[in-house]
Amino acid sequence: MKFRGRRIPHPHYNPTYERAFETIATAIDMAGLPAFVPDAVMSNGDPCITAAIASCFPNAKRLTCYYHMKKQVQRKMGPKRVPKDRRKPILEELSSLQLACSDDVFKSATRRLLRRWKDLGLTLFTRYFKRVWVKGPLRYWYEGAALGSVSTNNSLESLHGRIKRFGTLRKRMPVGSFVKEVHRLMKEWS
Repeated sequence: MKFRGRRIPHPHYNPTYERAFETIATAIDMAGLPAFVPDAVMSNGDPCITAAIASCFPNAKRLTCYYHMKKQVQRKMGPKRVPKDRRKPILEELSSLQLACSDDVFKSATRRLLRRWKDLGLTLFTRYFKRVWVKGPLRYWYEGAALGSVSTNNSLESLHGRIKRFGTLRKRMPVGSFVKEVHRLMKEWS
């Protein structure tokens, strides 16, 4: 995108994530290990992370943590005019849909579910769900999207929380200091 002859970054562009992925790749290379080329990468649906994954790992399937997907859907139910008495049943339907064991099963079940929601008069919610969670870059939130992989990143986030609580004491640190602190924690926790 250009404005007055200058390149304007995409609104969801943040070079921090790209640099982080590139730093990991460099460290792996320097350690003499094979290149890191993931089949799939999971995150919470942050658009900046999504853009960085697409840039750095163009062939990786972009998985979305089911826990974060469900939280985002819950937040949208009010603005998308889902009646309060329909919210719990919809979340239960999503829990069943999350167990789809393949892309074909997911697509078939989603078609029926979207049609049902539309017939119930949930047009705004149905459009939102289809645009974001069926057709958009966050569409791989179900088990069959990457069989054998995890469906949430909660354990990693839990570890991150413990590092912040017990190691860094929630202070920002230079990368070198952070690496030393994580090394100390690993020794302590091992």
